[in-house]
Amino acid sequence: MKKLTKKQIEFITIAIAIVSCIGTYLALLPGEKWQGFFEFFIPGETFTVRATNWQNTGIHVTSDQKIEIKYISGRWENCVGCPATNASGISDDAYMSSNPSNVIYGCPHGALIARTSDTIDSINLPVGEQDFLSLQNDILCIGNSFIGTFPFSGYIQLASNDRFTFDNSGSIVIRVTIK
Repeated sequence: MKKLTKKQIEFITIAIAIVSCIGTYLALLPGEKWQGFFEFFIPGETFTVRATNWQNTGIHVTSDQKIEIKYISGRWENCVGCPATNASGISDDAYMSSNPSNVIYGCPHGALIARTSDTIDSINLPVGEQDFLSLQNDILCIGNSFIGTFPFSGYIQLASNDRFTFDNSGSIVIRVTIK
């Protein structure tokens, strides 16, 4: 393998510094336009999550594995007339944790939620009454960022905290990393 010259090393160092400065500058700009611009350098798998159904990531985890789920970009609406939000959901008190159409209470309406399933085949399942009645303790409120473990082993599934998804639109991009 050929060694790099001093000039080549200096050039590479300067190029990396410039890219880092540009990335930092863009990440600090207001709004979400540049959020996630340099996310492709970060390990993990990226997924687009639609506001309409449970979506299986295909990532299998055990209950003792530490997971990071992070919002990268995108917006979704969880009802006609609702404001478009990121994965944190609607912060208005009228839509917060007491909204009757939430899958789980204590989590903002339209926030990113997650659960595990023992089968990878349960992809694109509607978010519905069965979630509300039987899985309250099995579903986690993720929002814009989560680092922790799931209560059960299985395939990670993601959705919006809304039981009535017929009027939902939009999607968000998230990254899942096993720590």
